[in-house]
Amino acid sequence: MTSQILLDADWKPHLFRWAGPVDELQLAAWLQRRGEDVPVQLVDFWLKTGGGEVFESEMMLHPLDLTSDDSIENVERYHHGRGLPEGHLPFHEGACGLSVVRSKDAAYLNLDDRTYQLRGSYASFDDWYRRVIRKEFAARYGLPILAGAPWN
Repeated sequence: MTSQILLDADWKPHLFRWAGPVDELQLAAWLQRRGEDVPVQLVDFWLKTGGGEVFESEMMLHPLDLTSDDSIENVERYHHGRGLPEGHLPFHEGACGLSVVRSKDAAYLNLDDRTYQLRGSYASFDDWYRRVIRKEFAARYGLPILAGAPWN
């Protein structure tokens, strides 16, 4: 099943600037070096897009480009230095806060990017995208209303 973020990118491609697909072997080696157990949906997203800019203000962090300010490792280092607990892997940062995967249970969390207070917890990457990013931007950018989504 295709994730909603990729469907939206097909619908309005000018709102999604992907870094480009990530090599599967390089990503697997990076995850292994880090000892990370990342949910399959997020890994699949990285493989297809490499992260990138969404809706002008949201950055889906890049797992492998270590020289970029938008790399997971640089953002992770910055936030861990400011108090983000270990075991929280950042994958998104922007006007909608900081989003991480919590290692102990693979939960997708949206946090305040200054206090790290929990804004919401989500069962999947798709659920996170729909309830955090898409909820904020769908109407503004004319994305189709999703059936059964009370936030549209």
